[in-house]
Amino acid sequence: MELQFSPVFYIKVDSTSRGTLAVLPSAKRTSQKVVVGDQTGVLTCFGVKRGSASMVFKTLPGAKISCLKLSGSEGGLSDKIFVSSETEVKGFSKKGKQFLNFDTNLTEPISSMHVQGGHLLVCGPYVYNHYLDCKDVDYYLCSDKINDVLCLPPSSEPGPLSPILACQDCSLRLLKGSELQYEVEVAGPPLCMRLWGEGSGGGREGDEVLYGTQTGRVGLVQLTAEEPNYCWDMLNDRKYGGVSCLSTFDLSGDGVEEIVVGRDDGVVEVYSMDDSDQPRLKFTHVMGESVTGVGGGSVGSAHHEEVVVCTFSGRVIGLTREPLTQQTLSQEVKEKLESLRKEVESLEVKVGVAKEQYQETVAAAQWIRCSVCTACVPSE
Repeated sequence: MELQFSPVFYIKVDSTSRGTLAVLPSAKRTSQKVVVGDQTGVLTCFGVKRGSASMVFKTLPGAKISCLKLSGSEGGLSDKIFVSSETEVKGFSKKGKQFLNFDTNLTEPISSMHVQGGHLLVCGPYVYNHYLDCKDVDYYLCSDKINDVLCLPPSSEPGPLSPILACQDCSLRLLKGSELQYEVEVAGPPLCMRLWGEGSGGGREGDEVLYGTQTGRVGLVQLTAEEPNYCWDMLNDRKYGGVSCLSTFDLSGDGVEEIVVGRDDGVVEVYSMDDSDQPRLKFTHVMGESVTGVGGGSVGSAHHEEVVVCTFSGRVIGLTREPLTQQTLSQEVKEKLESLRKEVESLEVKVGVAKEQYQETVAAAQWIRCSVCTACVPSE
């Protein structure tokens, strides 16, 4: 079954960086909030009421927001917002109250980040640092540029975390604390990663990782403690752009999460899994500019799932499954439409009056010309 979505514009913020959009989870069957950080340092959180965006909170400008992640207490909702700017990490509640301002004192600006409970994983272009309750725990110097960082869910047995580094040399590096366990070669420089079935803990075994590459390919690999197991790797047959962001969400309501892919050439794709656990394309939409963030949730309506997309210029757009005929217009939009309708009617009246005046002027000019010509004709 093909999935059908309709685009709906929500808000416009300043230019955004890759991975600075998220959809806040909701414990109840209510519409969800969206949070987005921009390059002026402003963090914006909004919901949707009666078809238009309703602001929840908005922070003051500051240093460019390079990363945005959600986290929460173990077993609870991931509704705490963490953003990185230069070498600092700030934490906000879902209502906008700041509860964390941590300076990592790194020599490089933070380019990627992951938060898991009290664990904070940050990366500069070449350095990985792990903090536990804001105290330095682990460190790793990478031989090539780090594009993204992720962490496998903690095991029931005590021990160090298992972070994953997506590196420019076409590899995923699995660490154990500060030690390199092994490297996984992938088809292209990986730009972004996500746990497969993140809502259920990262796939059946909790160690399946989705990745998107600079060459436009999307793959799934299982990272066990001993060795990697390749699950599948999609070719970029349509020659689309590189994968700039990934998300997973159950958009069809069948209990299985779909894969949402955002690309740097503006293409947004939705894939679902078939009976043989292989991805099948279900929907494609072109945004017209680079996509910096994608997410899934029930934003415009509590009863309809949608894909939320953020572009480089700061447009936040929903691709909703709600039929357009059922979408309710806000009072403000209705008043604006009524004002435009009256303005059009007024212009039509003015055009009609001007047309009559023009016709009268033309007729008078013709009568004068005829009179002059008659007067100039000599009598015999």
